[in-house]
Amino acid sequence: MIALDDELDIRNGTICIKIDVEGYELEVLAGAVNLFRSNGGYAQIECHGDEHAAATTKIMSRHGWQFIDHYDLNLLFACHPLGRH
Repeated sequence: MIALDDELDIRNGTICIKIDVEGYELEVLAGAVNLFRSNGGYAQIECHGDEHAAATTKIMSRHGWQFIDHYDLNLLFACHPLGRH
């Protein structure tokens, strides 16, 4: 595995990302701290199980991303740069 932060150095941008990793959402998020803290945009993250969904929402919230909706296994988040902490 390769951390997204080791591959991508995007800052102050607007990103749109879909994460569908069959139960490894938390591992992906652990390797993408700088990506989410340094950018705004939209994220769609597929989560398997209520525990992963709750943990994913908590992590994204800590990075300044707001849960906006869900469908099936997918959680949708948004982060607008002006609304960042």
